[in-house]
Amino acid sequence: MEIRIKATGQVMYDSVYRQYLLDNNGPSFDELTTEVMAELGIDPMLEGPQATTTPPYETSIRAGVEQIGDAWFTKYVIGPVFADDASRTAYRATMDATKAASVREDRNNRLADCDWTQLSDSTVDRSVWASYRTKLRNISADAGFPWSVTWPVSP
Repeated sequence: MEIRIKATGQVMYDSVYRQYLLDNNGPSFDELTTEVMAELGIDPMLEGPQATTTPPYETSIRAGVEQIGDAWFTKYVIGPVFADDASRTAYRATMDATKAASVREDRNNRLADCDWTQLSDSTVDRSVWASYRTKLRNISADAGFPWSVTWPVSP
């Protein structure tokens, strides 16, 4: 659990605060109750709502704390935050390239797993498997690639 020290506004985990009190001859307590928190001058930190994001480029990131009524909450914003459009564009291009490489690696592993189906002594219907393998090879041309991939079903 996190707490907020009323006098300073500092936020920390209760275990860290407890250790700080022990190291500085402060009061000890068995349980962090409402009464103990009032006596110590601390507030519990409650979990605030996550920011509403549009994947895959945005995430909800913690951005401090905020008081709502008498309670303190973690505050979340949409991130990452960029200084300019060029930085945002570069970030998205990097994310796209990383995701595309991951999907292609998955595709290559799926192809390798069924290489045996194309051997001349294989007893499976090679044309059915060849069609499946062609669909795998063409996955990067599908709409939504690399973020929305519908994998073909193996025969």
